[in-house]
Amino acid sequence: MSQTMITFRMDQELKKSMEQTCADMGLTMTAAFTIFAKKSCASAASPSR
Repeated sequence: MSQTMITFRMDQELKKSMEQTCADMGLTMTAAFTIFAKKSCASAASPSR
């Protein structure tokens, strides 16, 4: 599977909080967003719903 880079903007404090949350779960932000994308596509709906 080939990979692509995605860039987006986020509030600096939110990013710091997200990095810590991911670290607490043993994940990188890349891994967390990849999981989110896969789950979203698999269910065809936002996982937060």
